[in-house]
Amino acid sequence: MTKAIKKEKPHYLGHRQRLRHRFLKEPQVIPDYELLEMILYWAYPRVDTKERAKDMLAQYGNLNVMIQKAERGEFSESLNTLFCVF
Repeated sequence: MTKAIKKEKPHYLGHRQRLRHRFLKEPQVIPDYELLEMILYWAYPRVDTKERAKDMLAQYGNLNVMIQKAERGEFSESLNTLFCVF
């Protein structure tokens, strides 16, 4: 008789839901990269946005700077629109 092997779910399943729940519960404790990650969900609905968010923050410094650049129209049209919505 063989035992069924229990497969563990990948760690990333449910990540967006968990992050959204944390944001709704305590938004003040969410780091910039996770806020940016949530903003990028709109632009990249089926893509892991964590590394992209971290890369963008490394390039621009912080989320506040990125929002200011978007308000001045310094990103692509789609990113400017995305940031200005938030």
